[in-house]
Amino acid sequence: RVAYAVFVLMNALENVFAPQVYRRMFASDAGGGAAIATYLMPFLYVSIGAALIVAAFAREAIAFLTPPSYHAAIPIVGVLALYYAALFFGKLPQLLFAKKTALLAGLSVVRLALNVIFCAVFTKYWGAFGAAGGTLVGGVIATAIYARLGQRQYRIVWPVGAIAAMYGLLAATVVLVLVLPMFEIGLWPSLALRAAMVGAYLWLGTSLRILGGGTIDMIAAMVRRRLGWSPDGLPAMENSVK
Repeated sequence: RVAYAVFVLMNALENVFAPQVYRRMFASDAGGGAAIATYLMPFLYVSIGAALIVAAFAREAIAFLTPPSYHAAIPIVGVLALYYAALFFGKLPQLLFAKKTALLAGLSVVRLALNVIFCAVFTKYWGAFGAAGGTLVGGVIATAIYARLGQRQYRIVWPVGAIAAMYGLLAATVVLVLVLPMFEIGLWPSLALRAAMVGAYLWLGTSLRILGGGTIDMIAAMVRRRLGWSPDGLPAMENSVK
Protein backbone atom coordinates (compact mmCIF):
# COMPACT_ATOMS: atom_id res chain seq x y z
CA ARG A 1 0.00 0.00 0.00
CA VAL A 2 2.90 2.35 0.64
CA ALA A 3 4.33 1.75 -2.83
CA TYR A 4 0.86 1.90 -4.39
CA ALA A 5 0.71 5.61 -3.52
CA VAL A 6 3.02 6.11 -6.51
CA PHE A 7 0.48 4.45 -8.79
CA VAL A 8 -2.36 6.55 -7.37
CA LEU A 9 -0.41 9.70 -8.17
CA MET A 10 0.35 8.43 -11.67
CA ASN A 11 -3.35 7.79 -12.29
CA ALA A 12 -4.10 11.37 -11.27
CA LEU A 13 -1.38 12.61 -13.61
CA GLU A 14 -2.73 10.44 -16.43
CA ASN A 15 -6.15 12.02 -16.04
CA VAL A 16 -4.45 15.36 -16.61
CA PHE A 17 -2.06 14.62 -19.47
CA ALA A 18 -3.97 12.00 -21.50
CA PRO A 19 -6.56 14.42 -22.98
CA GLN A 20 -3.81 16.87 -23.92
CA VAL A 21 -1.74 14.12 -25.54
CA TYR A 22 -4.76 13.07 -27.62
CA ARG A 23 -5.35 16.67 -28.67
CA ARG A 24 -1.74 17.06 -29.75
CA MET A 25 -1.81 13.76 -31.64
CA PHE A 26 -4.84 14.86 -33.66
CA ALA A 27 -3.58 18.40 -34.21
CA SER A 28 -1.43 18.49 -37.31
CA ASP A 29 0.22 21.75 -36.25
CA ALA A 30 1.16 20.69 -32.71
CA GLY A 31 4.77 19.80 -33.48
CA GLY A 32 4.27 16.05 -33.47
CA GLY A 33 6.14 13.63 -31.26
CA ALA A 34 8.79 16.11 -30.15
CA ALA A 35 6.21 18.51 -28.72
CA ILE A 36 4.41 15.67 -26.94
CA ALA A 37 7.65 14.49 -25.35
CA THR A 38 8.38 18.01 -24.13
CA TYR A 39 4.89 18.22 -22.66
CA LEU A 40 5.13 14.82 -20.94
CA MET A 41 8.61 15.14 -19.45
CA PRO A 42 7.48 17.06 -16.33
CA PHE A 43 4.82 14.42 -15.67
CA LEU A 44 7.41 11.67 -16.03
CA TYR A 45 9.77 13.57 -13.75
CA VAL A 46 7.11 13.89 -11.04
CA SER A 47 6.17 10.19 -11.34
CA ILE A 48 9.75 8.98 -11.00
CA GLY A 49 10.42 11.52 -8.25
CA ALA A 50 7.48 10.24 -6.22
CA ALA A 51 8.76 6.67 -6.59
CA LEU A 52 12.26 7.78 -5.56
CA ILE A 53 10.99 9.49 -2.41
CA VAL A 54 8.86 6.48 -1.46
CA ALA A 55 11.79 4.12 -2.01
CA ALA A 56 14.26 6.36 -0.15
CA PHE A 57 12.14 6.75 2.94
CA ALA A 58 10.31 3.42 2.99
CA ARG A 59 12.15 2.50 6.19
CA GLU A 60 10.69 5.44 8.08
CA ALA A 61 7.22 5.05 6.56
CA ILE A 62 6.98 1.36 7.41
CA ALA A 63 8.43 1.89 10.90
CA PHE A 64 5.90 4.64 11.59
CA LEU A 65 2.84 2.95 10.10
CA THR A 66 3.30 -0.70 11.06
CA PRO A 67 4.41 -2.94 13.95
CA PRO A 68 7.85 -4.63 13.84
CA SER A 69 6.43 -7.78 12.22
CA TYR A 70 5.97 -5.79 8.99
CA HIS A 71 9.44 -4.25 8.86
CA ALA A 72 10.76 -7.01 6.61
CA ALA A 73 8.65 -5.38 3.88
CA ILE A 74 10.94 -2.34 3.69
CA PRO A 75 13.02 -3.67 0.73
CA ILE A 76 9.82 -4.69 -1.07
CA VAL A 77 8.52 -1.13 -1.07
CA GLY A 78 11.48 0.12 -3.10
CA VAL A 79 11.18 -2.65 -5.67
CA LEU A 80 7.47 -2.02 -6.16
CA ALA A 81 8.02 1.74 -6.34
CA LEU A 82 10.44 1.11 -9.21
CA TYR A 83 7.83 -1.12 -10.85
CA TYR A 84 5.10 1.53 -10.63
CA ALA A 85 7.44 4.19 -12.00
CA ALA A 86 8.13 1.99 -15.03
CA LEU A 87 4.39 1.79 -15.74
CA PHE A 88 4.35 5.41 -16.90
CA PHE A 89 5.12 4.29 -20.44
CA GLY A 90 2.21 1.87 -20.27
CA LYS A 91 -0.17 4.80 -19.82
CA LEU A 92 0.54 6.49 -23.13
CA PRO A 93 -2.41 6.39 -25.56
CA GLN A 94 -0.60 5.68 -28.82
CA LEU A 95 -2.30 2.31 -29.39
CA LEU A 96 -5.71 3.71 -28.52
CA PHE A 97 -5.04 6.59 -30.89
CA ALA A 98 -4.33 4.01 -33.63
CA LYS A 99 -7.50 2.07 -32.64
CA LYS A 100 -5.52 -1.11 -31.89
CA THR A 101 -7.98 -2.40 -29.32
CA ALA A 102 -7.41 -6.06 -30.20
CA LEU A 103 -3.68 -5.59 -29.73
CA LEU A 104 -4.31 -3.99 -26.34
CA ALA A 105 -6.32 -7.02 -25.27
CA GLY A 106 -3.51 -9.32 -26.36
CA LEU A 107 -0.96 -7.25 -24.47
CA SER A 108 -3.06 -7.57 -21.33
CA VAL A 109 -2.85 -11.34 -21.63
CA VAL A 110 0.91 -11.15 -22.19
CA ARG A 111 1.33 -8.93 -19.13
CA LEU A 112 -0.65 -11.34 -16.98
CA ALA A 113 1.31 -14.35 -18.26
CA LEU A 114 4.67 -12.68 -17.65
CA ASN A 115 3.63 -11.65 -14.16
CA VAL A 116 2.51 -15.17 -13.26
CA ILE A 117 5.63 -16.82 -14.68
CA PHE A 118 8.18 -14.51 -13.08
CA CYS A 119 6.36 -14.32 -9.76
CA ALA A 120 6.09 -18.11 -9.57
CA VAL A 121 9.79 -18.62 -10.31
CA PHE A 122 11.11 -15.78 -8.16
CA THR A 123 8.82 -16.54 -5.21
CA LYS A 124 10.10 -20.12 -5.14
CA TYR A 125 13.64 -18.90 -4.49
CA TRP A 126 13.22 -15.56 -2.69
CA GLY A 127 9.81 -15.59 -1.05
CA ALA A 128 7.89 -12.32 -0.75
CA PHE A 129 10.83 -10.30 -2.03
CA GLY A 130 10.91 -12.60 -5.06
CA ALA A 131 7.22 -11.92 -5.68
CA ALA A 132 7.96 -8.20 -5.80
CA GLY A 133 10.97 -8.82 -8.05
CA GLY A 134 8.89 -10.99 -10.37
CA THR A 135 6.25 -8.29 -10.56
CA LEU A 136 8.96 -5.77 -11.46
CA VAL A 137 10.62 -7.90 -14.15
CA GLY A 138 7.37 -9.04 -15.74
CA GLY A 139 5.92 -5.53 -15.63
CA VAL A 140 9.01 -3.92 -17.15
CA ILE A 141 9.10 -6.43 -20.02
CA ALA A 142 5.37 -6.02 -20.72
CA THR A 143 5.62 -2.22 -20.56
CA ALA A 144 8.63 -2.26 -22.90
CA ILE A 145 6.65 -4.30 -25.42
CA TYR A 146 3.70 -1.93 -25.11
CA ALA A 147 5.91 1.14 -25.54
CA ARG A 148 7.69 -0.37 -28.54
CA LEU A 149 4.44 -1.18 -30.31
CA GLY A 150 3.06 2.24 -29.44
CA GLN A 151 6.09 3.95 -30.97
CA ARG A 152 5.39 2.14 -34.22
CA GLN A 153 1.91 3.66 -34.32
CA TYR A 154 2.85 7.17 -33.25
CA ARG A 155 6.47 8.08 -32.58
CA ILE A 156 7.15 10.28 -29.58
CA VAL A 157 10.66 11.71 -29.73
CA TRP A 158 11.91 11.10 -26.18
CA PRO A 159 15.14 12.55 -24.76
CA VAL A 160 16.61 9.13 -24.02
CA GLY A 161 19.60 10.39 -22.05
CA ALA A 162 17.47 12.44 -19.65
CA ILE A 163 15.05 9.57 -19.08
CA ALA A 164 17.92 7.14 -18.49
CA ALA A 165 19.38 9.52 -15.91
CA MET A 166 16.07 9.80 -14.05
CA TYR A 167 15.42 6.06 -13.96
CA GLY A 168 19.09 5.46 -13.16
CA LEU A 169 18.86 7.62 -10.03
CA LEU A 170 15.68 5.81 -8.99
CA ALA A 171 17.30 2.39 -9.49
CA ALA A 172 20.40 3.53 -7.60
CA THR A 173 18.20 4.66 -4.70
CA VAL A 174 16.43 1.30 -4.59
CA VAL A 175 19.77 -0.53 -4.61
CA LEU A 176 21.06 1.77 -1.86
CA VAL A 177 18.06 0.95 0.32
CA LEU A 178 18.65 -2.76 -0.30
CA VAL A 179 22.37 -2.74 0.56
CA LEU A 180 22.41 -0.32 3.51
CA PRO A 181 21.16 -2.95 6.01
CA MET A 182 24.19 -5.08 5.11
CA PHE A 183 26.49 -2.50 6.68
CA GLU A 184 26.57 -1.13 10.19
CA ILE A 185 25.46 2.38 9.31
CA GLY A 186 23.61 4.52 11.81
CA LEU A 187 20.25 6.12 11.21
CA TRP A 188 21.53 9.64 10.54
CA PRO A 189 24.24 8.65 8.04
CA SER A 190 21.67 6.44 6.32
CA LEU A 191 19.19 9.31 6.16
CA ALA A 192 21.91 11.60 4.80
CA LEU A 193 22.77 9.17 2.01
CA ARG A 194 19.16 8.77 1.01
CA ALA A 195 18.48 12.48 1.21
CA ALA A 196 21.51 12.98 -1.05
CA MET A 197 19.81 10.84 -3.69
CA VAL A 198 16.72 13.05 -3.47
CA GLY A 199 18.94 16.11 -3.75
CA ALA A 200 20.66 14.65 -6.79
CA TYR A 201 17.27 14.10 -8.41
CA LEU A 202 16.26 17.69 -7.74
CA TRP A 203 19.54 18.88 -9.23
CA LEU A 204 18.86 16.73 -12.28
CA GLY A 205 15.44 18.31 -12.68
CA THR A 206 17.02 21.74 -12.57
CA SER A 207 19.74 20.85 -15.06
CA LEU A 208 17.14 19.41 -17.44
CA ARG A 209 15.09 22.61 -17.04
CA ILE A 210 12.10 20.68 -15.77
CA LEU A 211 12.07 22.40 -12.40
CA GLY A 212 11.50 26.12 -12.46
CA GLY A 213 9.26 28.30 -14.55
CA GLY A 214 6.17 27.17 -12.64
CA THR A 215 5.96 23.80 -14.40
CA ILE A 216 5.74 21.68 -11.26
CA ASP A 217 3.38 24.18 -9.62
CA MET A 218 1.12 23.92 -12.66
CA ILE A 219 1.11 20.12 -12.47
CA ALA A 220 0.42 20.21 -8.72
CA ALA A 221 -2.53 22.54 -9.27
CA MET A 222 -3.94 20.28 -12.00
CA VAL A 223 -3.60 17.17 -9.82
CA ARG A 224 -5.20 18.88 -6.84
CA ARG A 225 -8.09 19.87 -9.07
CA ARG A 226 -8.49 16.32 -10.36
CA LEU A 227 -8.41 14.94 -6.81
CA GLY A 228 -10.81 17.58 -5.56
CA TRP A 229 -8.26 19.13 -3.23
CA SER A 230 -8.38 22.69 -4.58
CA PRO A 231 -10.92 24.82 -6.43
CA ASP A 232 -8.20 26.89 -8.03
CA GLY A 233 -6.31 24.33 -10.11
CA LEU A 234 -8.42 24.27 -13.28
CA PRO A 235 -7.98 27.90 -14.37
CA ALA A 236 -4.22 27.60 -13.94
CA MET A 237 -4.22 24.43 -16.04
CA GLU A 238 -6.33 25.95 -18.80
CA ASN A 239 -4.25 29.10 -19.02
CA SER A 240 -1.02 27.11 -19.12
CA VAL A 241 -2.24 24.77 -21.82
CA LYS A 242 -3.53 27.63 -23.94
